[in-house]
Amino acid sequence: MQGSVFECDLDEARAEAMLEALRPFVTAEDDLRVYKLCAGCLQRSVVVNGRDFATDPDFYQV
Repeated sequence: MQGSVFECDLDEARAEAMLEALRPFVTAEDDLRVYKLCAGCLQRSVVVNGRDFATDPDFYQV
């Protein structure tokens, strides 16, 4: 099992566009999961040995 994690700070419209663009690439063997984090959940998250989540709207961590 390969577990890759990608972080994106997207509004609802951009998140939906991203999902639509990714759907053709997801096979029956894949799992694509999207977790929405509210501002409070994001503030309570813990980062170990890494950078905090970017809040710059032009920044995407991939």
